Amino acid sequence: MANFKTFFGFVFSVLKRNKLYFVIKIFLAVIQGLFPVVTALLPQYLLDSILVDNNFTYFLGYVILFVCLQFSMPFLYSAIEIWLEKLLLKLNIAITDDMMDVLYGMKYEIYDNPENHNIISRSFAFSTGAGVNTFNAFLDAVALNIT
Repeated sequence: MANFKTFFGFVFSVLKRNKLYFVIKIFLAVIQGLFPVVTALLPQYLLDSILVDNNFTYFLGYVILFVCLQFSMPFLYSAIEIWLEKLLLKLNIAITDDMMDVLYGMKYEIYDNPENHNIISRSFAFSTGAGVNTFNAFLDAVALNIT
């Protein structure tokens, strides 16, 4: 239960510091989950427009949509991921600054204690790496469930 509390604490901390990162990551996970479904259904609509509707205009529209999606989505996804990495760097800097402020306020005796030092080291590791990886794994699971 403590792990869930830590995870949701991290998620709310991300949401508090950078709402745009949080919203875009969720939006990207939903799009990532829907993209395979759309690319699987478009050929069916493509064939239906030929065989059932016998409508060349719909056929041409589906072909253009299918080709555009196949070529543009990986490019857009990569561009958004690069932009999200920049936002993540800013987020990591903000979290590290907050943690450093707490550390500067500590007495040296507390910091010098090996048990406390171990807790501080784990906190830094979680806040800058493991928390983001856990959050991304959670969003990947959401994307897989959408598919």
